Amino acid sequence: MPARFGLTYRDKDNSNKTPLCIHRAPLGTHERFIGFLIEHYAGNFPLWLAPDQVRVITLNDDEALINYAKPIVAELRANMVRVDADFSATPFKAKISNAEQLRVHTMLVIGGRDMEAGAVSVRLHHGGPQGAKPKGEVVADILASIKERRAYAQCQPRSCLTKPAQKCIYTSRCQKNWTWRRWKTACASTCGGWRGR
Repeated sequence: MPARFGLTYRDKDNSNKTPLCIHRAPLGTHERFIGFLIEHYAGNFPLWLAPDQVRVITLNDDEALINYAKPIVAELRANMVRVDADFSATPFKAKISNAEQLRVHTMLVIGGRDMEAGAVSVRLHHGGPQGAKPKGEVVADILASIKERRAYAQCQPRSCLTKPAQKCIYTSRCQKNWTWRRWKTACASTCGGWRGR
């Protein structure tokens, strides 16, 4: 590097010599890269990158619900999905709040109606409830999303989004390189919130 910049110094014999450059990085490449990712996504990682990808939550500790939920957890784990389960008797709202605070990307909520219909209710971190879907379809969608490394899905239609193809600020944040504050403020002023994946 010093030679490329033409750097020299006067040695004790009054001759010009090229100095040696010792490079020291307090943080390695891996640590810097992780830091950049955390800053870029503000901790809200896409599904394929999230440390906690899926959490299966039952409404209560009813044995029938737990027996229905366990095969779903087992299938996801068999496919190398980072999945956790909360089958405790903790109040349902507290379970959801805990998962949101831990930034779990996808929450699969299971209640009595879901069990009867062979479905699960999907909830996304900061995306809210996405409705009940057949459990096989949900598992397949999760696996496909991770395999394809999808970034963010298109938003669910809202009253302020008149065009079906229109996407919220959260979806286009990376494309437009908006800062966290700008896109959040812009989206809040547009539709009072955002629905992203």
